[in-house]
Amino acid sequence: MAADRISFAILDSPLGELVVGVSSRGCSLVEFVERGGLESIKAWTQRRYGLEMVERESALLDTVEEELKSYFRGSLRLFSFPLDLQGTTFEKSVWQQLLAIPYGQMKTYSDLARLVDKPKAFRAVGRANGSNPLAIVVPCHRVVQTGGGMGGYGGGIWRKEFLLDLEKQVMLSSDAQRHHLTAE
Repeated sequence: MAADRISFAILDSPLGELVVGVSSRGCSLVEFVERGGLESIKAWTQRRYGLEMVERESALLDTVEEELKSYFRGSLRLFSFPLDLQGTTFEKSVWQQLLAIPYGQMKTYSDLARLVDKPKAFRAVGRANGSNPLAIVVPCHRVVQTGGGMGGYGGGIWRKEFLLDLEKQVMLSSDAQRHHLTAE
């Protein structure tokens, strides 16, 4: 893969079509096509990365697609492919905290603000969440308002609820299997 391009593909998912992009360094984009349309997403990505987006095949794209499918089936909790996250220092610090939220768990915007040593910056944390270029992979859907309200989600609240419900069901199923095995 050329170092000066982002290879991308459109993937089907239970939440609609996803644009997935990879650079030579790792996965750089997972976004819902419906969120702005392909041309808008390509323009945003090209501005952020300074790289042309080209539709083509890539072994890393294949890996990302397979892992996303496994995630949606409930058989994958942690993505293993390399990430290429480009953003401000603050955005990257928030995204690192998002990556640390365990599967099936949630944090609040205030929790994240404290974790990045900016306890009053929960709105800035929300903006960094909204700028996350790797929906699902960098799990911004796991962030809720204090009190448990959904807050925002760039892909739509219904998608956030779907993702949280998926993870909850997988966790409940795992707990039930563990309980069944220990009861035998």
